[in-house]
Amino acid sequence: LIIYGLISVWVLYFSYSSYLNGKIVLPLFLGLTAVGLIVAIIKSLNNSATPIIQRDKIISVKFKNEIVRVTRSRFEVLFENEKHKIKKRLIMLPGSMNDGTNETIKALEIMREEGLID
Repeated sequence: LIIYGLISVWVLYFSYSSYLNGKIVLPLFLGLTAVGLIVAIIKSLNNSATPIIQRDKIISVKFKNEIVRVTRSRFEVLFENEKHKIKKRLIMLPGSMNDGTNETIKALEIMREEGLID
């Protein structure tokens, strides 16, 4: 996130200096790019990479299916961390190159058996 922040500040500065030099298209494109990076930073602030989540702290588990050849299937786990803040943990499942369909079916069965997902 720090790198994205630094890149977005640099892009905003470059966009502003290009605007001052009379250019319009490049600063508009760079400004939109910087805004996109800032939105990505804000959306990622509540993500967590914690390897262990206590079961009683899990609020919900959502399954997001893959978009073929674009994304992988994943679970989005909302939980309360030790500081009592709601965080989201993404659990990525194997992709199509690693028998992703069968592994996704197995993971869904395990989550259903454990009562974490409907």
